[in-house]
Amino acid sequence: MGAEGAVFSNSVETPHVRAEPFKELRLESPTRSLYMEAPKGVKIEADAGDFQATCRSDLRLESKDGEISLDARKIKLLRLPEGKASPSGTRQTVFEISSDPMKH
Repeated sequence: MGAEGAVFSNSVETPHVRAEPFKELRLESPTRSLYMEAPKGVKIEADAGDFQATCRSDLRLESKDGEISLDARKIKLLRLPEGKASPSGTRQTVFEISSDPMKH
């Protein structure tokens, strides 16, 4: 325990983690990975503000047996490469999004 909070050298098991009133809660592993796991799921909620996930390389959302739902009034996909329309056998126009920025 100190000015930066509590430091643990091994894993921690607890039913509840919270910050002091009007203080920021921060879970950090400056030199290793940080894992949160539970047999019935992990829920992260920000009732009165934003939730932000930032990383230096890849951010992955993965569901082994279920689906990933984005439920919001607006969903913005910034810097998404623009696809080109391609004819298909139906009346529907299909757009392909390329992960290679040189292909669009």
